[in-house]
Amino acid sequence: MLSLIISVALVSTAFAAAPTTCIDYDRNCQLYLENKFCSSSLYTYDVKLNYCAATCMMCGGCVDSDVNCPIYAKNGYCDDTNYTAAQKIAKCRATCGYCTGPNPPCNDVDPNCPIYKGNGYCTDPNYTDAQRMAKCRKSCGYCQTA
Repeated sequence: MLSLIISVALVSTAFAAAPTTCIDYDRNCQLYLENKFCSSSLYTYDVKLNYCAATCMMCGGCVDSDVNCPIYAKNGYCDDTNYTAAQKIAKCRATCGYCTGPNPPCNDVDPNCPIYKGNGYCTDPNYTDAQRMAKCRKSCGYCQTA
């Protein structure tokens, strides 16, 4: 039944152009994820990409689909048991630490990370490990050595 609902929702929604940024074009992607839309063979790669690119992790990297994730994490979102893992993955995958796969490159995303480190960012309890790893992996010492 849910499969039918998802199909109807996808068919009835105007088909969006291939995303150039990692966002979801359908507001129900979290529900779709919880019901296996992203892993289902019933839907093509293009359908998943055009409707739920961020939620289905089709963006070529581990990213958040909501720009406010660092704020949410600071307020306890990533550790809040009132939200499911699927909800956290759909919204704040990188910030909440749900990225998997081979070790990412050992570098900082922000060129100011050495300054942040000097100001205590890497040990500040107001930031999660996931936030620090996503932003200042090298400066904060999160690189894994072989």
